[in-house]
Amino acid sequence: MDPILILLVEDDPFMRKLLGKVLEAHGYKVTMAVDGLEGLRFAREVKPDIIVLDVMLPKMDGHKVCRILKSDPRSKTIPIILHTTQMGEQEERIAKEVGSDAFVVKNNTLTELLNVIQELTSKRSLK
Repeated sequence: MDPILILLVEDDPFMRKLLGKVLEAHGYKVTMAVDGLEGLRFAREVKPDIIVLDVMLPKMDGHKVCRILKSDPRSKTIPIILHTTQMGEQEERIAKEVGSDAFVVKNNTLTELLNVIQELTSKRSLK
């Protein structure tokens, strides 16, 4: 069985490298984008199994990317995790409004992100 392909959309080079290494160490295949427009393009071209999407991105923010992908029949079933430093009820409400499947705060442990990825990809494989 092929490894799960994650599209990581993150503009911070340190965070992108850290998350990429952690995800690969857990057996995932990772492709990366550095801004919202590139993330949108990669999502359509690569068709990942799951997307970890930063909210604060150059060129197009993660909310808009998520909304576009979830409104497109070709990509609406791809699980999207909004990954952000912003926390609170308003951010969670917006994440739901744009159609994200999960919301993970960057300041929390990487274990939380890994658990959410596993949960979302196991649901997908059951369909």
